[in-house]
Amino acid sequence: MSQILKTLTPFMEINKEFPFASPIKEWKQSGGKVIGFYGGDIPEEILSAAGALPVWLRGHCSEIPLDDANSYLHIYTCSHMRSILEIALKGDYNYLDGVMSTPYCDGSRRMFDVWDRYIPIPALFFLHTPHKNTPEAEAYYYENMKEFVTSLESTFQKKVTKEALWDAIKTYNQTRKLFIQLYDLRKKDNPPISGAEVMEIYDASAMMPRKDFNILLEKVIDEAKTADRKLDSGHRLMINGTALHNPEYVKGIEDLGSIVVADSLLNGAMGFSDLISEDENTDPLLAITRHYLNKFPAPRMVPSEIRFDKILQMAEDFRIDGMITGVVRYCAPHIYDEIRLSKRFEARGIPSLRLDLEYGMAATGQIKTRVQAFIEMIEERKRKG
Repeated sequence: MSQILKTLTPFMEINKEFPFASPIKEWKQSGGKVIGFYGGDIPEEILSAAGALPVWLRGHCSEIPLDDANSYLHIYTCSHMRSILEIALKGDYNYLDGVMSTPYCDGSRRMFDVWDRYIPIPALFFLHTPHKNTPEAEAYYYENMKEFVTSLESTFQKKVTKEALWDAIKTYNQTRKLFIQLYDLRKKDNPPISGAEVMEIYDASAMMPRKDFNILLEKVIDEAKTADRKLDSGHRLMINGTALHNPEYVKGIEDLGSIVVADSLLNGAMGFSDLISEDENTDPLLAITRHYLNKFPAPRMVPSEIRFDKILQMAEDFRIDGMITGVVRYCAPHIYDEIRLSKRFEARGIPSLRLDLEYGMAATGQIKTRVQAFIEMIEERKRKG
């Protein structure tokens, strides 16, 4: 692979400082509040409007012993949740002023219980989110959003104004627009940026103020557009599955003669594919509610066909040769999701591979062997036309 884009360096440096990266330290030193969250469908705009820095909690980009976490969560809980808990139990998330979650899955619910009972934390927030996008669900969700805002205001003694909400909406929409531009570059025959490099951007976005992130991301896009960098596309792959934070996993796949040009990850394309309405004649909280209820759905949402149709459309737009789904063991939502999604891909002539992983795994050993065989199968299909 050719030399990396110079504008990626700040993101990579921030990621090396996980879990207490310098942007978070600077925010804390200035007197700002930091709220960690995990799971999907967290309205970061509201946290930002309350004057807090939202930080997406995750585990390390490598497998670590989970002895402490295993004392609180059953080993049949996914290692994604247990990895986050292991870091928290060791005190590395003690800088947080609050933790927020939703009923994304059973694992996230149980981890919230552990935060509540056993880990000292100034504030805990739980936002009840529907599993359907019906009118009744919207009304229910909107009321929960209002209660959440009231709880934030009471906890941090700061009014969440409409002006602050609109400013946050526009800031996060700018992020979404920039990611759409970045992904458009990945549609090229020879993209200027790899999937592993995009993962570095995702990871850093979770640990810095959004306006600062937008400035850096815009620089990456500008360099990618102007630099004479054309990566050998090899076989064009999409990655799907559980939230992924390990660039080395993606790099391991790409080193085998492919390039990851798209994804349907919770911390990836699912988060930026749709914009929040900026019609200031409406209630900004209602606009946020409707967005998170109707955006690119996670496996927890029903009916699943909405999600499948979006992923299949991405596969067509990015001219995918194959899909690799990495499922962290015991992640029930994605286990059931993968079975049905892979059948739809196969029906369109797009092969798919499921990898059962532990959180933080790199593409080595057996994983590498299976990916290599999958790529060889794609090559054989291409030869046969």
